Amino acid sequence: MSRDGWTLITGATGFIGHYALAQLLRRGVRCAALVRNGNGLKLLELLRDVAPDLACDDSHLRIIHGSLPDRMPPVDHLHIERVVHIAGSTRFQADDGEPQRTNVAGVQRLLSWMSARNIKDLTHVSTAYVCGRSRIAFERVEPTPPCFRNEYERTKWQAEQLVDRWTRGDRRVVIVRPSIVTGAFDTGRATQFRGLYVVARAVEQLARLHADDDAARRRITLRIRGRGDAANQIVPVDYVAQSIAVLATKPEARGVYHVTHPAPPTNDDIRCWLESIYDVAGGRFVGDVDLPVSQRSFEEQAFYGGMRPLADYFADAPLFDTTRAASILDSAGVTCPPIDLAYVRRCIAYARARRWGRAASVAAYDARAAAAYFERYLPAHLPASIVSRVHPVRATVRFIVDEGEWVCRFDAGRLESVQRGPNGLREQFGYRTTMDAFWRAISGEVDGEQLFARGEADVFGDVESALKMAAVLREFTREYPCDRRRLQPYMESS
Repeated sequence: MSRDGWTLITGATGFIGHYALAQLLRRGVRCAALVRNGNGLKLLELLRDVAPDLACDDSHLRIIHGSLPDRMPPVDHLHIERVVHIAGSTRFQADDGEPQRTNVAGVQRLLSWMSARNIKDLTHVSTAYVCGRSRIAFERVEPTPPCFRNEYERTKWQAEQLVDRWTRGDRRVVIVRPSIVTGAFDTGRATQFRGLYVVARAVEQLARLHADDDAARRRITLRIRGRGDAANQIVPVDYVAQSIAVLATKPEARGVYHVTHPAPPTNDDIRCWLESIYDVAGGRFVGDVDLPVSQRSFEEQAFYGGMRPLADYFADAPLFDTTRAASILDSAGVTCPPIDLAYVRRCIAYARARRWGRAASVAAYDARAAAAYFERYLPAHLPASIVSRVHPVRATVRFIVDEGEWVCRFDAGRLESVQRGPNGLREQFGYRTTMDAFWRAISGEVDGEQLFARGEADVFGDVESALKMAAVLREFTREYPCDRRRLQPYMESS
């Protein structure tokens, strides 16, 4: 690149993106960060958090407002010579055009934009799991699609095909494939809590179910589909960011590079560490055995309720070739630190301190709101609803909304009792979702079935009965939609 050239970086406010941007700025790279409207201040706050000593003046960093695959904003006043494309959707299931829109159409738009401006240098951040269920993944673009686990893998593979076809002549293309990205090595800091964190929250739920029974907590019946000796490919975000910065700026780097762990922990290591952190015991891997819901223990139903999107990754563990990546990164002094109990403990401690990514003030309000809904609003309106007379349900249901949970006993169209918090009550089935999804569900903006399809809510226990109950709750919401204004009178003593 010339001395006056700029690097355009997409996805700069994302988990990997702001770490990678900080690394590029540290190397003296002048960066133009493409962010959604209104996210400029957020980006500066993220950079101050991760690198408080970093200079972010106009001579080093420009913030450009825009979003792929929408039309790119005018940047002709900058001499863009390189693009580092990190923006992407990690949604596993197709919904509302995602992840196809972001991961495929977004890349197509970006490549067309680069071609029109004769920009010839691209670093494209993909995922190691474009290999799908392949047993060995090589550092090359595979022309034949493998067997994918989900739409995320499929669309990232499709994006690589577009990038590969764009590569010709003197165009320089680097494809970086990180595996499962977790918190910064020294601090555990993260801004996105998926992958390992979803597993951790499922284990945390098991511990909460037996919070008052030490003996039961240490003899949990939990059979996990998958191989205990298979690799669990988690890598710290700061290592991934350093790797991206090196590969993007090394002229000799071209082609595909796996950014994975050379000596990863096993699934059994992760299980043991999480059991140690949460003071539980009893989990074991049982190979490629998918237990029917009817044969699952109470604990297994609770565990798999939150684990459904990730379960396949315990069973399929590809071996990643890292020959090409090692040849560049080792010479640059970039090595992946060892993953151990202490590191995982730091990651989980950080996530819990940040309430798994939610602001404390918002979390406090939302906890009161959820309590008001289950303990006051629902009992007040359910007896008067038409659906309670047409469908007089009898069931014990557990609702888990972020950190809070309620067990509701419905009988003949009435809500006979509500108990808050982890307890020894045995529900017939339950639902687990986020507070954001909860608000949209009780307002009638979305149905429970839509949340299940999008992976924003999970069902555990008797799934058939849970889906029937979801239809009843949908009809109740149509009669009595609830939002913050309607709920406010019920929040006074929550």
